[in-house]
Parts: sequence; structure tokens; C-alpha cells
Amino acid sequence: MDAAEQFLGFSRHVLLAALIGALVGCGGVDFAREPTAPVFKALPYTWKVTVAARVQDLPQPVEVVGTLSYVEKGGLEEKPEAEKAFRGVALRYGCDAIVGIAGQVREIRSTKQVREVGVGGASVVKQKESVTTETTWSAQCVRSAAAPADATAQPRVAAKPTASAPDPAVAPAVVADPPTSEQIKATKVVADKLLAYRDSYTHEWRNKLAEAKPEPMDVLEAMAELMFQITGPTGFWRKTVPVQWLGCPTDPTSAPCTKLNAASEEFRIWDQMQAAIAALPREEAGRFLTRNQRRLTDYVDTYVPVTASQPGMQGTLFYQANLQ
Repeated sequence: MDAAEQFLGFSRHVLLAALIGALVGCGGVDFAREPTAPVFKALPYTWKVTVAARVQDLPQPVEVVGTLSYVEKGGLEEKPEAEKAFRGVALRYGCDAIVGIAGQVREIRSTKQVREVGVGGASVVKQKESVTTETTWSAQCVRSAAAPADATAQPRVAAKPTASAPDPAVAPAVVADPPTSEQIKATKVVADKLLAYRDSYTHEWRNKLAEAKPEPMDVLEAMAELMFQITGPTGFWRKTVPVQWLGCPTDPTSAPCTKLNAASEEFRIWDQMQAAIAALPREEAGRFLTRNQRRLTDYVDTYVPVTASQPGMQGTLFYQANLQ
């Protein structure tokens, strides 16, 4: 048994048990945020995303959070795949609905030289043209009145101050206790671990993670987004790896595919961690990071590839202990 197997064999049982105890006590879709849209917390991965043709068909009022886009090989018959991809990503941005899925088809023509046997057995070089089709899908990512209230939603544009007195009917905001030195340290450790992926998985959070004293909730939201991309239902280990590199759709009983499928329970535990982060009050973020610092850094060390590629996959501890 090599070092990777020893690490994974010991840590997986400890990690899963610890995660369950802690929880009882987030490829290819782009998102463009509306300039004035609030920033909502991610919705739990179990939330059922509504698909609508028009914004007017949803419970009002509706906030358009941004636009989702996705490029898929094939034509308009691939709409179910686009819808599935949009559903998963919408939750990360607090959207409970996607509206107006539309596809724009284009043909891509390419020419290559092929060598054929001509008359008399002579070798002849000919130009051969091929045509492939791809579709750019787009949809609005929206938050309707059916979504749960989000007291932490941060407006993108600051409200103008007014001279009116405070509304006595509005409850005062919850003020979190100042973070302890232990919480500051745990937050920084996890932030630095995530900052290593600022050019890829945590690109959207790179500035906040690089702060001298990162906000605990910013770090946790970046962590939840990383989890969605790596072990989420449409992420690296559950979609990219089995489909692109292991060939599981055509050979699901192969040894690597069987082993990867056996890890489903393990991945679902991380889904629960992601959901716990999404439901966490901002004032609890520092304590949560302190309790779960080791689990979160072990997650990065175990599952996250340096690059979303086959060599990157093969370089992870998870692959070395389970799939090679």
C-alpha cells in the first residue's frame, strides 16, 4: 500500500464520520451578472429549479440576477442537456428559476488533406471538407418570490443616504462578535489554500481571498463554489471524469467506473457540506471555519486537480488511491 492509499484509507472514514457529525450539529457554463443585481447566497443543491418561458410566468416580484450561456456540440435537439447544465449552475448564484432557454446554431466547416489510392495505384492527396454543428445556449438566471428570503443579499449599487428617521418596524441587523484570533487564522489558512486556484476555480473570488484578513463568509462561499465544480452533481468527478476520460457511458462496469460510482456516497457528503454553507448565517462563518478547517483543506488536497485535465486528474490523491 503506497502513501496515497494509506492517507485515503485512513482519512476517508475519519472524514466522512466527522462531516456527518458536523453537518447534523456547488464545467462549461458562463455567468454574466446584471450590473445592479444583488449578490445572493447559493441555494441548496436539493432545491428544484423552475424552468419558465417568460419572467411573467413566475411568482412575482422577480429579480434577474444574470445571464447563463453554454456551448454544446450538436443542434437544438441538445436542449435537455443545456437545461440540465443551467439548473446546476443557477443554484450557485441564488437563482431558483431559469427563463427563456434559447439556442443559436452554427455550422463549423473545416478542411483537411487525406491521402487516397488513385487510378493505377498511385497515391493521391485530396481535400476533404467536414461540417460539425454547435449551439450556443443562453437563459436568464432569476430569483423569484418563491425563493427563500435572503437577509444577507448584498446590493451591487449602494443606496443613497436619506435624511428620514429609521423605520421602527425594521428589525435591527444582527451584529456578529469580532472574530477571534483562532477564527482569523483558520479563515486565512483556507483562503490561502483556495487562492492557489485563483486563475481557475476560484477566479471570481480571487480579490477577496487575497485580502490580509478575508471575510469568513467570502471564504466559505468560494469553498462552496469550488465543491460544486469538483464533486458537485455536474462537476469534475461526477461528470467530466466518467464521461470524457473513463468512458463510463459506454463501459459502466469497468473497474475505474465501478470504483468511481462507489464514491457517490462520499460525494453526497460534500454536497451536504455545500448545502450547510449555503444555509449558514454570516455571523456563524468564523466558527464554522474554525471547526472545519482541516476537513476543508483536506478536501482541496484530495480532490482538486491542478488543472481540469486528464494529467490533472491523475495527479490527485483521490485518483491515485482509487482509480489507477
